[in-house]
Amino acid sequence: RNSGKSFSEFVHSYRIDYAIILMREGKHQLSEIAVLSGYLDGNAFYKAFSRIQGKSPSAWLKEQQEVKKG
Repeated sequence: RNSGKSFSEFVHSYRIDYAIILMREGKHQLSEIAVLSGYLDGNAFYKAFSRIQGKSPSAWLKEQQEVKKG
């Protein structure tokens, strides 16, 4: 199926989707999540996450915590 994404974009999106699952679980630090989702470099994780989600991983987490508080 052609999603209009390059293979590299597809891989980054898949990794970030997995990172979000891990972030929602709340069992790992962001540095661990970066590695578990396939990024050996935390900066690469940060840049990919920010590009795909439109915000940093820490901003995403903060937003999710505020949503939970209601």
